[in-house]
Amino acid sequence: MKKSIILTLCVALLIFAACTNNKKSDSGTTDSAKLDNRQCYLAVSKTDSATDSATLSIGKKDSKTVGKLAFNFSKKDDTNGSVSGEFSGDTLFVEYAFEYKGTKYSNPQVFLMKGDSLIQGHGDMRTMLGRTYFEDHSKIMFDGFVFKPTDCK
Repeated sequence: MKKSIILTLCVALLIFAACTNNKKSDSGTTDSAKLDNRQCYLAVSKTDSATDSATLSIGKKDSKTVGKLAFNFSKKDDTNGSVSGEFSGDTLFVEYAFEYKGTKYSNPQVFLMKGDSLIQGHGDMRTMLGRTYFEDHSKIMFDGFVFKPTDCK
């Protein structure tokens, strides 16, 4: 009986330590002010009845492209969070992690580098084992927000 209590406490301590270490490493990936080669972008989409915008700040951390992404919509709730991913040729694939109404989400985002701008893409997605991804990269349409370079704040 005594051995099972000690074993249970050891396992609980290991799990707690693993969770604590994971949180510490995650917090450093989104501090975009400390990134190598930091670049900032602004996208504005105007229609007759609304103006939506988005900001993107990215840079290199180790071999990953990381940063922050924020969407500001005039007719729906805003979101902002962190991005982490990498370029494949001229295409940036990232995971966008954000919190919305108390729930944490992680969705893939994709951007095509064209000149000095990034164009947001969209396409069919599939979720498997709790992970969402673009189903067919060849069918991604790049006609979303057009992010143009801007000064970093």
